[in-house]
Amino acid sequence: MNKNKILLSSTLLLLASACLFFKSKTTSPLNPQQYVIIGCSAAGFSAAQELSKHDPKNNVICLSEESAEPYKKTSIAKVVKGKKSFDAIRLGKKNIVFTMRLNAHVVSINALEKYVVLQDQTKLRYDKLLLAVGARPIIPKHLAEAISYPGVAFYNNKNDVDTILDRLNRRVHPHILIVGAGIRALELADSLTKRHHDVRITMLNRTARFLAENGDDGADRLIHKQLIHNNVELIAPGSIESITTKDDALVATLGNGQSLKPDAIVFALGTTPNSELARAINLKLYQDGSIKVNEELKTSYPDIFAAGDVVSFPNPIGQGSVKSAKWQSAKEQGVIAARNMTGRHETYNHKPAVFISSFFGYEALVSGNARTSSPNTSSIFADDNHYYRIALSNQRLSFFIFLWQKDQSSPNIFFIRKNLFEQNIVDERDFAITK
Repeated sequence: MNKNKILLSSTLLLLASACLFFKSKTTSPLNPQQYVIIGCSAAGFSAAQELSKHDPKNNVICLSEESAEPYKKTSIAKVVKGKKSFDAIRLGKKNIVFTMRLNAHVVSINALEKYVVLQDQTKLRYDKLLLAVGARPIIPKHLAEAISYPGVAFYNNKNDVDTILDRLNRRVHPHILIVGAGIRALELADSLTKRHHDVRITMLNRTARFLAENGDDGADRLIHKQLIHNNVELIAPGSIESITTKDDALVATLGNGQSLKPDAIVFALGTTPNSELARAINLKLYQDGSIKVNEELKTSYPDIFAAGDVVSFPNPIGQGSVKSAKWQSAKEQGVIAARNMTGRHETYNHKPAVFISSFFGYEALVSGNARTSSPNTSSIFADDNHYYRIALSNQRLSFFIFLWQKDQSSPNIFFIRKNLFEQNIVDERDFAITK
């Protein structure tokens, strides 16, 4: 009897040891994981670095549609102004190795069998997949074909900048038509005037509103005044009915029948998420097409994560969903997504987006929807060099607009961001202009 018990105990011990060995083998570095990242800009590149640091034996593949090595898109305006090259995205530490494939266009994902298919029909297996595919510029549908014309561009990447600068340098007095009036359109107009003093800039927009939902009537008036002062023409309301090209010359026919013959036409109307791959495998999306993720940046499908401009988050200080649309936020999301792809459970706490910009001698700091929000209180402080609007809901920051001349007193940006992110109780007098 005792011998039988001893034999049974030994058998169970051997089985337990075998199970532990098998489990350790499947999770140890002896069985490396393959991580595939679609998109290799802020979120994707940061994720690739983080995954490479986790275990050098893992295979990390970052796929980029662009032909250029990864660069910081935040440096686009600097290059237009005159900087010689884009700021490269560099590896943070030595001995970090991952595979980067340029000109790699993913056409489909098989989420059940866990592989992606490239345009050349190459299949790449993955254990975990990250969608960091970003967003693309918007163009009216009836003008979509025109983006292939010489001299017609977006304002989104290196190729766009090359097109704009090529057309800018062709004439002594070049004429550039910018479609849009948001922050990026204003930055582009300002950068062009700094690079080429004889450039003629025309801005075309549906309304005489600037900064999209982040602006208001007071900000619109101040910015329009600065455009006039810098000889930038604004056509608003305005729209393009058609674009034609002949012998490398462009003709834009406007809705009012007017014809313009610019040297370049640049669309700077905002972006829409690149969610086609996600939609094809039935990932959960928001109404605007951005991908829904949880606090760990997991999508609705096992083993697929998403980060960067392609995702949205529940609005932390209001209703609905909001995009991050910030370079630093995308980097942070990439790092957290990578850590969670390795089995950790870190939380990404989305914060309200704060936009900092500079154009035509003014600095700008804006956040929130000033066009449609209904705060409890809204205060305006203004003089010849400033325009501040601070809106509170239940004594907490709801939205704000700060515009000030560069050589004048500026708001306390750290104080403003801290109180917005932490939703502290504040008084609008805390933000008054100090002489």
